[in-house]
Amino acid sequence: EMHRFFDIKRWKTAEVVMNQPIMGMRWSGPPSSNPTNTRFEVETRTFINPQMYYFPIPLSEINIITDLKQNPGW
Repeated sequence: EMHRFFDIKRWKTAEVVMNQPIMGMRWSGPPSSNPTNTRFEVETRTFINPQMYYFPIPLSEINIITDLKQNPGW
């Protein structure tokens, strides 16, 4: 339930853990016999440091508080 995502960001290990390809499993063959499986890359993800450690501050909040600066990278 999204706990690990926020833990990784809080521990500052996301640029290592989340900079890996997302892998999937493709099954082939009839289910009654032993089907074979093949790993394949679903998506390549990149974690941009430091931008992705923080969420952007809404522009409406920045307009209210004039001293407020946007988070890095946003």
